[in-house]
Amino acid sequence: MTGEALTLLLPAKYRARLDDLPGEALWYETPEDALEFAAVCDVVWVSGFTSADVIGQILQRSPKLKWFHYSSTGVDHLPLALFRDRRVFFTNGAGLYSQPIAEHVVMCVLAARLNLLGILEAQAASTWRPEVESDQELAGSVAMILGYGELGRAIATRLRCLGVSILASRRRGAVAAEDGIADAVEWRTRLPEIDFLIVTLPSTSETRGIVGAAEL
Repeated sequence: MTGEALTLLLPAKYRARLDDLPGEALWYETPEDALEFAAVCDVVWVSGFTSADVIGQILQRSPKLKWFHYSSTGVDHLPLALFRDRRVFFTNGAGLYSQPIAEHVVMCVLAARLNLLGILEAQAASTWRPEVESDQELAGSVAMILGYGELGRAIATRLRCLGVSILASRRRGAVAAEDGIADAVEWRTRLPEIDFLIVTLPSTSETRGIVGAAEL
């Protein structure tokens, strides 16, 4: 950005934290409300999932727009071509939710390994069913992570603490050498070795369907 004073369109819920920003700040309650102010803004921050239609309208009504920030992580539904055509600098919240998502993934891996659903069904029926109790431990298992960005690394860190060996694959470039992380360049050839396949790739035309019947 240049040194000129900018007009910022920001979510009202963050006003207490951002009220001392340089430039003129305008505050909106909902993304739909942002449309009222879009025409005069240089910078727009949209917080939370917002439809492509609303974001497209903001772009079309903002002739001065230089920078658009979208605090959610998924951008596959957004009019990205319109950002390119308008030459608007676009950023998003990549990495913001790595910790809670990584914890959720670890929960799911543990639940699968220990047959948590079977145990809960037996508990709900007030019965003791030894056959539903898994005798498999998570330690010593192997997980492959497709998409080794910030989220993939957060998952790997937590699973390694539980004794899981990690294979990782990136679409572009090799995985940096780290203790306990193996670079699975030809990841499809490594599938017979693994217990868990974790996909953290962004949803794009290049990645949708990357794991199909043949891989499973």
